[in-house]
Amino acid sequence: MMTRRDLLALTTASAFGVAPDEIVDTHVHFYDPERPGGVPWPAKTDKILYRRAMPEDYQAISKARVLIVEASSLFSDNQWILGLSEMHRWIEGFIGHLDPADSAFAKHVEHFQTNPKFLGIRLSTNAARAAFEKLAPLEQAGMSLDLIGNGEMYMLAALLSDRYPKLHIILNHLPLAKPDASIGELKGRANIYAKVSWILRHASDRLENHLEALDEVWQVFGENRVVYGSNWPVCETVVPYSKVQQTAIAYFRQKPLYKYLFTNSRAAYRWGKAHSKELR
Repeated sequence: MMTRRDLLALTTASAFGVAPDEIVDTHVHFYDPERPGGVPWPAKTDKILYRRAMPEDYQAISKARVLIVEASSLFSDNQWILGLSEMHRWIEGFIGHLDPADSAFAKHVEHFQTNPKFLGIRLSTNAARAAFEKLAPLEQAGMSLDLIGNGEMYMLAALLSDRYPKLHIILNHLPLAKPDASIGELKGRANIYAKVSWILRHASDRLENHLEALDEVWQVFGENRVVYGSNWPVCETVVPYSKVQQTAIAYFRQKPLYKYLFTNSRAAYRWGKAHSKELR
């Protein structure tokens, strides 16, 4: 009789015809506390995450291509990450950390727009709500907005979609721990994507505990608007990276798996392309 461990061992991308370098992990953090000035995140008190998390560390456990999500609020760290991306061809892009409330926001967007690997920024729901009328430079540059929060981000994403119809909005770390009926507002909104990057939430957690929530994400966003992310190295505070990927594949293997692992990320983030000039 096949055990759950046997099942997970079989649910690798290669078993379904997807090569490791045809996977795009859309949610990876790289940082180095040993850099001059240190890092604002993670905190020194975090005994697990407060360490170097660098490209070579990720490649030791995964051969996927990646999109980096910047957690640092330091403007200079955006440039540092772009430097890393130039050193590693498998880093396809970067979701930066810029503050729309900053009077120089438009200039910062214009500056980073010259680098096709700078794909957009990430905001919390509170920050996005406060910046609601200030995101035009992002849309005009053909960049994206990652949104992180709880159930309130669904209605906010819908409102942002109405205000900025050409802005691609990617909701982070779905499925949420608690269901929220307002997710239904996002059905049919072609510029809003779901990043499934947080299935297992504790060491003894199982895929079966989240099937209903995953089914809801699939029903709302469909086969063309769901992307893969691991949230490495944060995910490893719960389970090993390999289990994160295997669990996701165990759910999506009977769906268009290649779209989830690769194609949809290109549509969502427009990586591999120069930023749109027609939106300027």
